[in-house]
Order: sequence, then structure tokens, then C-alpha cells
Amino acid sequence: EIPCKICNKTYIGETGRQLNTRTIEHRKECEKEANRKHTRAAKEEAESTIKKSAVTDHCLRENHVMDWDNTRIINTKQ
Repeated sequence: EIPCKICNKTYIGETGRQLNTRTIEHRKECEKEANRKHTRAAKEEAESTIKKSAVTDHCLRENHVMDWDNTRIINTKQ
């Protein structure tokens, strides 16, 4: 579970990999998109394309920041 710092939305995903590894991947993708320089038209086009993950989409489209420090596992498969 990765909560947003700005709104009450939370990303819930599933992975068989370590939480820290997956969180770092999400974070890098969000930061890469946030740091990209866009003209107004390019920014609108980037916002309309589906990104690698719902986390990246939320960061880009809403201009929000995820609360990476409060990422946690909510359930594990036995």
C-alpha cells in the first residue's frame, strides 16, 4: 500500500518481489516523469498517455507526491 501525501488515494498493488525493490522502482519512475521538461502541448500529451503504473499516472496527472515513507505490506500470500 502506497498512500498519497496530498489526497486520500492509496495505491494497492501486488508483487512477488521485495517491497523495497518495487517501491524504489515506482519512486524512480515518478521522479523521472516529474523532472521531465515539457512544453504545454508535450505535457498535455504526456498526461494523456498511460504510464508504467497507476502510481506514476497519479503523480503525473494530479501533480501529487506519494508518501513513500508510509509504504507498507497489507497482506501476504501463504
